[in-house]
Amino acid sequence: MPDAENKSKLRWQCRRGTKELDLLLTRFLAQRFDHVLAPYQAAFCKLLEQQDPTIADWIWGRAPVPDGDLQEVITMIREDAGFR
Repeated sequence: MPDAENKSKLRWQCRRGTKELDLLLTRFLAQRFDHVLAPYQAAFCKLLEQQDPTIADWIWGRAPVPDGDLQEVITMIREDAGFR
């Protein structure tokens, strides 16, 4: 589990170019990140390295997600947002 400094960096990385992505990513970090398995934490960190349009396409289902663990994180984010 990341220490407080690393968690702070992740919180900063959740700040994106759109309010919608900010909210979705910040919610996952606050509500789920500490409770998911390490591979999903790593996948979330990988997600934060992507460009905003790519993240949005994955979350809104406009593009396939290239990785199984990353797909699971996207699914959790979508569930938290109430997407079907």
